[in-house]
Amino acid sequence: MGSDLSVQVEATFDSSRPTKEKTMSCGMVFSLVELQKRYSKLACLSEALFLLLLYTCLYMLTYMKHEEMPKDEEGWKEILTPEEYEVLREKGTEPAFSGIYEHETANGTYTCRACGNELFSSDAKYDAGCGWPSFFASIGEGRVTFHEEDSLGMERIEVRCAKCGSHLGHIFDDGPKEHGGKRFCINSIALDLDNEDS
Repeated sequence: MGSDLSVQVEATFDSSRPTKEKTMSCGMVFSLVELQKRYSKLACLSEALFLLLLYTCLYMLTYMKHEEMPKDEEGWKEILTPEEYEVLREKGTEPAFSGIYEHETANGTYTCRACGNELFSSDAKYDAGCGWPSFFASIGEGRVTFHEEDSLGMERIEVRCAKCGSHLGHIFDDGPKEHGGKRFCINSIALDLDNEDS
């Protein structure tokens, strides 16, 4: 009988071993799955934080110049090229038919080269044949200001950026009649184009 009991105990021990091993195996698989899930969540979070940091850096590089405007002319000289400064801050005029936007047809918004203020829509641009980019309207009220000017022996209306006061060009009364009859004659070098087609 002692012999039968020993066999029974041994048989019970042997039969329980596979169950224990299976339990341990299932536990390890479960732990690995949980670890993989947590790693995936961590990886997604890290990727999201990286993209956020990247976009923040790109935004700062693109708009930092526009958000913090110089307080004096020396500051403007630091961020503008000599050609840009001559037109924007000293009211110069680029040579006719020399500007990069004279024949530009891309869709987008034209902004002030000095401060980034939105000025004109490509929808209002037309070919006046005058040698400079022409628009029949600004993008909205308060974007530009008008100032009487008596220079070069003639009276004209100067157009300035309402945000930074930079010189943009002049406005005349020979624009398209169906759009109000105004022609904004603007220097290309005073503008940047936020291209919607790119």
